[in-house]
Amino acid sequence: MPVKLFLFEKNMATLNAALAKRADELGQEWLKLANLIEKYAHESFVPGDEYGFNNPSDMKEIDGKRLFEADDRPDLGFGVPLVLPDRETARNLLEVLEPVRSSEGGQIISCELTPMTAELAPEGQHWCAGRGQGYSFGNRAAARRLIGADRLKAKGLRGKGVHVFVVDQGLNQSYIERLGGNFATGVPWETDNKVKVPGEEKAPYLPVERGHGGMLVRSLIDLAPESKIYDFPLIPRRITGSDFFGLNATYAFWIIRLLCDTLAGPWVILNAWGLVDRFAETVRGGYSNNRNHWLNILIASIGTRHDVIFAAGNNGQFCGDPRATGYDLGPGRSIFGANGLPEVYSAGAVRTDGTWVGAASQGPGPSGFAVSTGIPVQKPDLAAPSWFNEDRDAALRSGGTSSAAAVLAGVVAALRSHPELGSMTPAALRQHLRGNSRPTNGPGWSRRTGTGIVNLTDVL
Repeated sequence: MPVKLFLFEKNMATLNAALAKRADELGQEWLKLANLIEKYAHESFVPGDEYGFNNPSDMKEIDGKRLFEADDRPDLGFGVPLVLPDRETARNLLEVLEPVRSSEGGQIISCELTPMTAELAPEGQHWCAGRGQGYSFGNRAAARRLIGADRLKAKGLRGKGVHVFVVDQGLNQSYIERLGGNFATGVPWETDNKVKVPGEEKAPYLPVERGHGGMLVRSLIDLAPESKIYDFPLIPRRITGSDFFGLNATYAFWIIRLLCDTLAGPWVILNAWGLVDRFAETVRGGYSNNRNHWLNILIASIGTRHDVIFAAGNNGQFCGDPRATGYDLGPGRSIFGANGLPEVYSAGAVRTDGTWVGAASQGPGPSGFAVSTGIPVQKPDLAAPSWFNEDRDAALRSGGTSSAAAVLAGVVAALRSHPELGSMTPAALRQHLRGNSRPTNGPGWSRRTGTGIVNLTDVL
């Protein structure tokens, strides 16, 4: 029976050099990259282009032409899917490559047995954007109807007095104000080798309204228009090394904790980011499955005082992030690190008609985060609408669990302006939302949508 393996490095040259070194050490020419590709590469494999990578995640298309950021070219990632004829051949390859180190000097070359096969679920059980079904489903009006958002307006809940920290790639102040939102301030931070000033985010070749931050603030302002928005441009275009990013993020969240604990008023911290593949870790599970990692400890401590919302991730079983390997896709293998902490909200994604989006990460949360009784962490907590267009501009789309997290953050910010709900602890409010959600797969918690879809009619 054929066995699938996957080799991954930051680019073609580094993978080729690592394999060549091992081949010379053992005197086995078949281990060299060209020979492995010729003999075992999957029939659909395309080596890449002149830049030496084949990771499509950072491609940009303008007028039908592919564009790349110059400083992204060296390390976007290069992967080779192999199909070995039997288990013995696969085991032999794993054993001989086990000592091979990556170009970073720590991790083992990413060569693992694919642990699952993402067979198609029954038709209608999930939806994938772009697979002959379009890239969106419904509009914002439909998304609002799904969660009962008009109840917020009826109760006069507009987020007044609530502060929202958006930890992302950066926001644009003029766009926020154009939408009728309130830009407060933020914290400047060095990201992608440049210092980003809060409120001044501008992506090359991309209008601000089509940027990731622009997508997030549309939902925040729609649901909690009187909340004050703070910008923390911490997140790079791609998290390539979890060790450096974890240290950098720890400094950032210390500042966030200090500000939130110092300045009066309810705080909501929106995090539409996460680890895509665990090959970025020097030690597998060092951050993704370690409750005692410094960043997880810090974010958990903030979550006991303030509402911290994370996107569950986009490593779903059926149409997950192309950067992820089979090892990091599907049930129990797709929610990593702080996104799965018991102290935070973790948002799954559904269409505007409630159908689960097959790209959304599935629980339970990291096994290392299980409570003392050994019960797995129930993540995601809830699901919220995603992959919808704006009512008056079909070109503006909100997608991924990032969109769902922004909707959930907007809901929480609005509820924090309620005289009674606003005084609840973060854990109590989270449980109130979970307990009054609309189930999608019968009673109880579901790996796909948590306890169900946000349901403001019952919550209020």
